[in-house]
Amino acid sequence: AKELNTAALQKAGSPGTSALLPMPQQQLLQQQQLQQQQQQQQLQQQQQQQLLQQQQLLQQQKQQILQQQQLFYPHSPYYYNPQQQQQQQQQQHQQLLQQQQQQQQYQLQLQQQLQQQHLLQQDASHAHYQQQQLYLQQQQQQQQQQQQQQQQQQQQQQQQRLTLLEARILDGRMRCSSLLLPLQQQQHWQRLLQTPQSAAGAAARQLLQQMRAAEIPLKETKHTALSPSPLAAAAAAAAHHQQQQQQQQGAAIANGSLVGFPQWGRRWGEAQQYRSWDEIFADAFLPQLQQQQQQQQQQQQQQQQQQQQQQQSEFMV
Repeated sequence: AKELNTAALQKAGSPGTSALLPMPQQQLLQQQQLQQQQQQQQLQQQQQQQLLQQQQLLQQQKQQILQQQQLFYPHSPYYYNPQQQQQQQQQQHQQLLQQQQQQQQYQLQLQQQLQQQHLLQQDASHAHYQQQQLYLQQQQQQQQQQQQQQQQQQQQQQQQRLTLLEARILDGRMRCSSLLLPLQQQQHWQRLLQTPQSAAGAAARQLLQQMRAAEIPLKETKHTALSPSPLAAAAAAAAHHQQQQQQQQGAAIANGSLVGFPQWGRRWGEAQQYRSWDEIFADAFLPQLQQQQQQQQQQQQQQQQQQQQQQQSEFMV
């Protein structure tokens, strides 16, 4: 019996011998076996979790490696990415389509250019005829404009010629001795002078202001032949002042200005004491008016010559 018990104790945990043990010992063995099984299951679960974690880490590492390769070696021959290859193939296909479209457009453009050249060659004679007509029309328009300009210049010259007569009737103190103007003409000229747009009236008003500034009496005077008259001295001073202004400005003498007094000298008053204001104004202003008319005519001729040369050159082209 003792030998049997010792053998049973040695073979503890075996199912065949558990029936020979007493009840408390059997329960302990069963509990131990359950605990061992639970521990084994937990170990297996932990191992599985570790494997999953390792797989996840490997995948993350692979993704990181792929990203690095895409960033630093996108065209590496050792890197294989099917998505990129598909994209490249699609891009190549699109490029081929674009090239084909461009070739078709180029061919269409060539055809259109050939058609246009053909039409231009056919209509060359008609276009030349139209150009000639346009050129003739332009010449006619230019001639009309020149005629209008000449008419305007003639009107301006006529207004300038009236400046001498208009200057005589600006002030009641100033009258002509040899030429008494009719009352109707005086009233007509006075109306012209009152209009601000009258160029002749402006020149006459300027003359009156200059005379008043120099304090020249607007009436005929007689003096001795030896002593210089106050009229001559005042006129010479006004003319000298005006000549300085003209030299500074570099402009031509305006119509209706006091001129010629320095050339006549100090005894101008004595020499002109028996002359009328008409003769004095005529001697002073008419030469300058003639010079201005000649200059204007020369300028018109030069402009006409230049226009003719331009027209000839355009026609030759």
